[in-house]
Amino acid sequence: MSDIYERQTNSFDHIEDYGPISSLEELQKRPLDRKYYFDNNTGLLWLFLRARHSRDGHSYCSSQGCERLKITATTKSKEISNCVAKAYPKYSKEPKPIIPMPPKITTLRENCGSSKVVFTSDPHKTYLQVQIKSLTSEEIQKGDNESFITVNGEKVPFTASGFFLVTVDACTGKVTKKTLFPELDPRMKQHFKTGIPNRSIVLLGTRNKPKGYESVAQYLVLLGTAKEADLQSKESLAFFGFHGQVKPSWVMLFTGLKGEKLGLQEKYIPLQLEEYSCTKAESPKRKDWELLKKALSKK
Repeated sequence: MSDIYERQTNSFDHIEDYGPISSLEELQKRPLDRKYYFDNNTGLLWLFLRARHSRDGHSYCSSQGCERLKITATTKSKEISNCVAKAYPKYSKEPKPIIPMPPKITTLRENCGSSKVVFTSDPHKTYLQVQIKSLTSEEIQKGDNESFITVNGEKVPFTASGFFLVTVDACTGKVTKKTLFPELDPRMKQHFKTGIPNRSIVLLGTRNKPKGYESVAQYLVLLGTAKEADLQSKESLAFFGFHGQVKPSWVMLFTGLKGEKLGLQEKYIPLQLEEYSCTKAESPKRKDWELLKKALSKK
């Protein structure tokens, strides 16, 4: 269903329901209608999102209010779903460029591109790019031998089987510790309890299915998961956690079922937040404000 929310009065209006449609092809012919297509076999939901009202300048919401879409799903299973294996290659398509690609530039280019790869509406926030690639024994047998954790472009590979943990200071973005545990033994359990510094971002990947894999879920609760995850039928995991007094919204656990490829998982994690108990750094001057002040002073 969709509605328009007025933040100042805390009220909403123009409630409309989205209706089902029989095929993706039919949905593509009606992009302006409030319709959706759900593929029961793959678990994919398809719909078009389009603003119905104009905005004033760079306002976040339209002149009528904030246009919202609410999706409610009812499931009977507690299993974590991964649609990738069933959805593709069924819905994959070869790219069809209308314009041929230009010749590849082989020389090095200087002063080209942006220094940051994450977009944010708050120019004062700094983000940490992190990636986790875990591997199952089946993936290794098929020839994929690269498992690693990357922090801001610095790749840290791990080639031995087990749990690989990387901790990062949430205030500075610096890697503070890299540890490989062949299994969930007493040493690893103690590490979860006392070995991780406070206000740390915790990155956890796996290679093969180490001993004690299912039992590691109880220790992830200490690092931000809402509850103990069921890992009984899972083969690999990638975990983005936090050790501190809060449970940030970006904490996430990804798992792969047997026969499914978890793949590369990536997140952009905000640094230097006051909720981490970081000392607030002096905010840099915003260039857009300086330019605006300069322009207004000339009038």
